[in-house]
Amino acid sequence: MLVFNLHGSCDPRKVGFYSNGLAFEPVMLTGGNAVLFNTVACWGARYINYKREESMLLTAMYEYGIMLYSGACVPALGKCGNFNHDDTWSIQPAAYSETFMARFSEYECLGTMSAGEAFLKAKCDYYNSSRKVEENELILATVLMFNLYGNPLLRTKPDLERLLDIQPEDGTKAVRIPFRKTKREVVMDMRKDNNRKSSIIGDIRIAVDLNLQAIHDSITDNLYNVLGVEPRELKTVEKFSTKDIHGIPQEGYLYNYERQEGTITSRIRAKVDETDRLINAIQTKFC
Repeated sequence: MLVFNLHGSCDPRKVGFYSNGLAFEPVMLTGGNAVLFNTVACWGARYINYKREESMLLTAMYEYGIMLYSGACVPALGKCGNFNHDDTWSIQPAAYSETFMARFSEYECLGTMSAGEAFLKAKCDYYNSSRKVEENELILATVLMFNLYGNPLLRTKPDLERLLDIQPEDGTKAVRIPFRKTKREVVMDMRKDNNRKSSIIGDIRIAVDLNLQAIHDSITDNLYNVLGVEPRELKTVEKFSTKDIHGIPQEGYLYNYERQEGTITSRIRAKVDETDRLINAIQTKFC
């Protein structure tokens, strides 16, 4: 089995996966014995409107003997990789695409079920277990964006030693958690006029939201100190409203940044409450 936690691209000329530079390309599959291929790379399973040689998925399956391939055709979500600890917040344990793919890879290797069953169980277990630590809409997006290619009836040889360590379920049913929708509205858009701090529409919306007007500077300073994001990298600000796991209303702002690091584009979304406290941040990286 091959599992890749690297970055991908939608550019037809960039077929491989990237870290700071090119880290893996299809020709590296030559002479390998792997038949299972899992990746959380953005566009890691792209194939629509791509030629065979422009798609890692198509090349791996048609030319290098990969029998089962799992990945996404769109940008995948992951936790922000440059967190620093402070006294106001902590890193949440779940990590969207990485959490799901790790779970699926484990189920796939155990050999107790077919690949299709393992894929479905991984999605269901990830969805149910992450509801208390991740946002519902992003969890659902993660579940929907990944696909399994190949024969779903295939299965690996059971790992008997690993199976001995698995404890039987106690029969306890999971408590149903209602889906929590999030309302979002753009209140600042830096993209409309690069020569101004915000657009006219943005100024009007900020004027209406006096709370954001009062704490905007402290938010950007705090996010720079904690996440290292520059104010010039800010693209949009959204106001959100939702409910927490206990049904208590929550309101705050989503600060959406974009930065370029060599060939890698990084999009970071920082979630802050109405008092400018950082709640969490996620990022997507692609070429």
